Amino acid sequence: MDYLTSGINDPLWSILGLVTRGTRDFGIMWPEYVVDQYTAFELYTAAGARLSGESHRRGTLLPNKLANLVAFPADPITCPVHELFSLKPSFTLVGGRVVYDADGRLSQED
Repeated sequence: MDYLTSGINDPLWSILGLVTRGTRDFGIMWPEYVVDQYTAFELYTAAGARLSGESHRRGTLLPNKLANLVAFPADPITCPVHELFSLKPSFTLVGGRVVYDADGRLSQED
């Protein structure tokens, strides 16, 4: 499956689009506006929260903010761009609670 034509609602695909300027329907659009991976994540997280007027409660991991977090087996900011589209989450926290834990690393022992 081509990384430009799948994963439409996946955040990593949106980030990949910022990094490559690749689109599903039109291929590469305005390549002069590519951004690095760090900037793409900043735009998708903290800048997105500022734009929506919600930076007081989301966008960064700080006390008293919503604790949504996705962890990957590789660093999506420093991995090769072509690997972004194949990264699968290791675990996901929503509201500070584990909602996905692929290999049980966050499971609590009784």
